[in-house]
Amino acid sequence: MTTDHHPFKGFLTGNGFVFRAREGAIHRFPYAQIRSIGLEHPWLFSDYDPMTIFLTNGSFQEFACVGGSVHMTDLDKSPISASAA
Repeated sequence: MTTDHHPFKGFLTGNGFVFRAREGAIHRFPYAQIRSIGLEHPWLFSDYDPMTIFLTNGSFQEFACVGGSVHMTDLDKSPISASAA
């Protein structure tokens, strides 16, 4: 879903999802291991967003995300980037 709550149909590009956590660590997850990602923005003025990564093996991991990006193309192969900072 996009931030406007519309379904997105397209293709992920690159090797995986990369983001920066609140403590400054950079985390990388191969797309092949990710089932879904839940990102919340519960506070108006917050320096991080709670994020849960649900993995294909049935487990999940929770993080405080301060930035990251996803690169993809739409069904017409036009590049699209989604970033959080």
